[in-house]
Amino acid sequence: MDEALNLDSGLQIMTVNLYPPCPQPELAVGMPPHSDHGLLTLLTQNGIAGLQVLHNEKWVNVNALPYSFLVNTGDHIEILSNGKYKSVLHRAIVNNKTTRISLAIVQDLHLTQWLAQQKS
Repeated sequence: MDEALNLDSGLQIMTVNLYPPCPQPELAVGMPPHSDHGLLTLLTQNGIAGLQVLHNEKWVNVNALPYSFLVNTGDHIEILSNGKYKSVLHRAIVNNKTTRISLAIVQDLHLTQWLAQQKS
């Protein structure tokens, strides 16, 4: 895993999500359940709740501290660690009062290059 993380090339993706107020939030999906494909995701939000993680088969609200970053492990960490570190299944829900904004920065590596190095 150390070798895979020390590659010179990699990828960063930044995504901004806007969740406007919804008059019937129970009928809407903010972001469906998913895990992130990369190594790690740094997430910050505007202080409006809406992020949930699946824990013990139940959706749990994540109450982030103001001005903080949440760090989620992604699919590539789970693959590279042989399942020791699990990818985080999460979703976003909407509310009927306030706009929610989240900023996610996904850090990834160039797996094609790493796999080619493993074969040689």
